[in-house]
Amino acid sequence: MHDASKPIASKLNDLCDLSASARLCCGDANSFAELTARYQTLQQHNRWLSELGDTTARMLQQESVDTLLQHIAEELVNVSCANGAYMHMVHETGDYLDILAAFGPLSDYLLGGKRYKGHGLSARVWESGIIQFVPDYNNHPDCVLELDTQIQAVLLPLSFAGEVLGVVFVTAEIDAPLDDDLDLLKQVAVIASLLIHHARQREAVSRELFRTQTLSLISATIHQHQHWDDLAYHVCPKLFDVLDLSRLSLSKTASSLSQLEAYASWCRIEGSIELCETVNSTLLNETISAWCFRNKKTAQINRAIKDARESAATHNFRKERDIGSTLSVPIIAGDTVWGVMTVCRKLDKRDFDQNDVNTLHTVIGQMSTALQRQNLLLEVQHQALHDSLTDLPNRRRFEEFLEEILRDESKAEIKKAVLFFDLDGFKNVNDSHGHAAGDAVLRQVAKRLSERAKPDVMLARLGGDEFSVVLPQLHQLDDAVQCAARFAESFTESFSVGQQEFNLGVSVGISFYPRDGVDKDDLIRHADMAMYQAKRKGRNRIVSFDHNLAKSSREEQNREIDLRKAISEQEFDLWYQPQVSLQTGLVCGVEALIRWQHPTKGILPPMKFIPLAEELGLISLVGTWVLERGCQQMVDWQHEDPVPWHMGINVSAPQVMKKEFAASVLKILEVYGIDPEKLQLEVTESMLLSDIDSVVGNFQLLRAHGVNIALDDFGTGYSSFKYLQELPVDILKIDRGFICELEEVGAMESFASTIVLLANRFGLTTVAEGVETREQLESVKQLNCDLVQGFYFSKPVTAVDLPQVITNINQAQYLKQNAA
Repeated sequence: MHDASKPIASKLNDLCDLSASARLCCGDANSFAELTARYQTLQQHNRWLSELGDTTARMLQQESVDTLLQHIAEELVNVSCANGAYMHMVHETGDYLDILAAFGPLSDYLLGGKRYKGHGLSARVWESGIIQFVPDYNNHPDCVLELDTQIQAVLLPLSFAGEVLGVVFVTAEIDAPLDDDLDLLKQVAVIASLLIHHARQREAVSRELFRTQTLSLISATIHQHQHWDDLAYHVCPKLFDVLDLSRLSLSKTASSLSQLEAYASWCRIEGSIELCETVNSTLLNETISAWCFRNKKTAQINRAIKDARESAATHNFRKERDIGSTLSVPIIAGDTVWGVMTVCRKLDKRDFDQNDVNTLHTVIGQMSTALQRQNLLLEVQHQALHDSLTDLPNRRRFEEFLEEILRDESKAEIKKAVLFFDLDGFKNVNDSHGHAAGDAVLRQVAKRLSERAKPDVMLARLGGDEFSVVLPQLHQLDDAVQCAARFAESFTESFSVGQQEFNLGVSVGISFYPRDGVDKDDLIRHADMAMYQAKRKGRNRIVSFDHNLAKSSREEQNREIDLRKAISEQEFDLWYQPQVSLQTGLVCGVEALIRWQHPTKGILPPMKFIPLAEELGLISLVGTWVLERGCQQMVDWQHEDPVPWHMGINVSAPQVMKKEFAASVLKILEVYGIDPEKLQLEVTESMLLSDIDSVVGNFQLLRAHGVNIALDDFGTGYSSFKYLQELPVDILKIDRGFICELEEVGAMESFASTIVLLANRFGLTTVAEGVETREQLESVKQLNCDLVQGFYFSKPVTAVDLPQVITNINQAQYLKQNAA
């Protein structure tokens, strides 16, 4: 019966015994010897298979390449007659064999050694990939060891997929049957090669997993830290293990933007990552980092290469510090190069590969995004706290700073001051030359004030032409006044915009802490009050707050409230003053003059509220109301009788400066059905002198439709004569000041006579304003003026009274003619 449980070797023995008996019976001795030899071979193979299986199983249990190599060396000795095995592995650089594991009498002598190509039997096997059996190693010509005892050796290549991973150097005593174990050693070497490859693959997977996890942590770190310093010190040290670095240098773009400056360097010192020396600026700009910066490209230098992009001094620097493969990547955010990161490995480490380059690019890209995001955030924050025109802190930042110094308990007893500045004469720049010129002037003002501001003060633009200064520390109150005077000196020289020169002044108001207030709102309000008081006192002054200002300020605020209410509730009215033709003696026109029917103060003339309306930016609303009310009055009069006269209406600079002014006037005339020839728009000479080009287009369009343009208060500017040929005007109104002097110098010797001659030269109608006496009227007649206006004929009257006044003037002329 077949015993399935009986060992294979035992069965083979039984089989051989039976076979031997049979052959003896037949007398075949040679066949028996052959059978015995085969049996012994079979036993040997069986032993090898068993040992290979056990050896493979034990080797598979090793967790790392290092322990596997050591175990292979031990197994090669255990399964053979060898007395030593020494693992010569190809170094990661491919430059030499590195003896990493050893087992046997030569361990201490060989372990840690190196074998370069062309040096010894191991190197020959590495290069050829062919096994070498050396019965007498000591006398072999390629022997590199000096040994006291003779040995024999076999050198086995460890290969996988055509690549030699290393060479195992197996030794035995000189009389050991090492050649009998060659096949077994070969098989062990084949299995060992496969296991080494897979062990390396496992370690590579582990390293890649570690790299991925570390990169994930770096990404989270970059997301949390967006400032350059935070990114540098939290990210850079983490890259050492990810990329197996020996050195990392970070450089920043210098303020000149033309070169790099060293920021920080880290080195691996005895296993830890520490800050180390940085190169000086001269050497830095001779390195591959500088080339990378200048060209905005990634740059790499492989091991032991003297790259032409670097200087000889840089090559020496590398050599002294054992620096090998180097990789530089620019840190670019938008179009700006923020800096360069340069990473290095030791000279005995492999070159950076594409995977390393991609990894560093990923990190740099995230850093660049973080820096760009931070830069945008800072820009938004800056814009939120700074004036876009002058780049000075704005009102919000000004108030924040003031609150900060007031909250500082350590400085609670220190005197402080708030200064408010308002430019005198700036409104004329904007109204007459446009906002572009005004903006240019404001930038110059900000620059001059900044040059006089000390580092500890806060200079801000609050809006419009208002600036403010916080003085956080005063020794005495007079220091603030002296500081304000220094700022006021900024306005002693004129401001130039193109060919224009502007002379401005400044009114300054000062409030003091704690005298005038202990909180932000009180100090700001009181400085503002003082500044307005400086304006009311004649401008270009420095005024400190006192409590009487509060009362004055409240009155000012009440006037503003009243004026806004007057506009919304139409508390205005138009009064009219006749214009008389000197040729016919009859009324030919009227000038509409606004009056404010104040609910408590009665009838207020223009000089009581027009300057306030201009200051508050309400003059355009008032001007539009005057134009529409005047047209409505013309319609009302025409319902009774045809109106033979024209109506003059004053317009302001802000109205005329608007591009749509002419179109809006024509629209109003169309709505009310008024003949454009019945309208005469009056504009002051000073307004036209400031920016003639801004109004010419509007006036040309209006005149083309029949509207007459009058130049009011002519002669007060003393510089307008050269413009008359260019200006699209029809009428010159001679200022009443020149009419008053007629009695003193005589009609023909007066400046008024010059104006009339000038008007005649340009074919313009003249109107003499402010005629109050018979003598003035006679003088005006001598000048040959066309029209006359003044108290001699009538003061301004209401729309109700005007028809009768006109009738009286015309009847007087009629009676005079009949009497003649």
